[in-house]
Amino acid sequence: MLGTERSRDRLSHVVDLHRIRDDVDVAAEDAPDQASVSLSPRDVTVGTETDVTVSVTDEQSGAGVANASVELPALGLSGTTDGSGTARLSVNATTGGDYAVSATAPGYHDASATLTAQSVNTTSVAVEPVTRTIGVGETAEYRVAASEYGAGIAAYEFEASLDNATTATITDVQLEGASADGLGFVDYVNDSSSVSAGAALADHDEGVIATITVTGDEPGTSALSLASVAVSDPVGDEYTIDSVTGGTVTVGGDTLSAIVGDSTPRNPDDDGTYEDINGDGRVDVVDVNALYENLDTSAVQDHTSKFDFDDDGAVTIEDVNSLFADITS
Repeated sequence: MLGTERSRDRLSHVVDLHRIRDDVDVAAEDAPDQASVSLSPRDVTVGTETDVTVSVTDEQSGAGVANASVELPALGLSGTTDGSGTARLSVNATTGGDYAVSATAPGYHDASATLTAQSVNTTSVAVEPVTRTIGVGETAEYRVAASEYGAGIAAYEFEASLDNATTATITDVQLEGASADGLGFVDYVNDSSSVSAGAALADHDEGVIATITVTGDEPGTSALSLASVAVSDPVGDEYTIDSVTGGTVTVGGDTLSAIVGDSTPRNPDDDGTYEDINGDGRVDVVDVNALYENLDTSAVQDHTSKFDFDDDGAVTIEDVNSLFADITS
């Protein structure tokens, strides 16, 4: 009897092992397979519509998975794979970054791949105006401007330098759109013949990123060059800089003296004549009166070309009338 019971126990264990093995085999057959997702192309350009082929395959066999649902939820796109396991999505991303493309299919684990949208914004940066002529002790302002900035400008940096440090110096740099948090910098080097400047979190809707003031020191000419220029849009993508154009400052020996007060006359429109007689930064009837009251002084008559508004080679009452006509026209 004891031997018979032991035989029955052994048989029962064998049956249980077979059942376990059968259950494992059934579970293995029911387990989802692993799918793989690939994209062609994997990179697209922001603002450019691109057909992206999504391929869903069985990771083990490499065979295409038909009727898989593919989605690019961030852009509201979806599709279904054909018999070869491919689907096409027409992608037109508005911002740069990574986008998840997912795939689901019966009998498979969910799978995904990453599509990268890259911004390719281009611009040119130049000094404006290209040339300025000033006297010793006078100043000229140059704008550093980007030609294209459709995506916006949020950060920038540049280096500006004068190649003739005896002729002129950089005496001021104003950063446009620099944040109130002070995320901007202006570093003068080489006795103010060059400067490094930039700003982050800038906020402005114009292409001018900075204004550089140059002061004439001695007669001569100096190039104003730009280098290491970088401009970024609000999402952090850098513009591709197509070209960088510098300028020139010429310092003449014909130095003006103050006619009224302590400020020398200014040439606000850079046309060669100095309409701002009292140098207060405005051109108005006060300047007309200042020219009339000081018409015969050496400060005016020794610089005929600067105040010859009617272009007759002399400074007379007719120039007072011409200045008045320009202001009131």
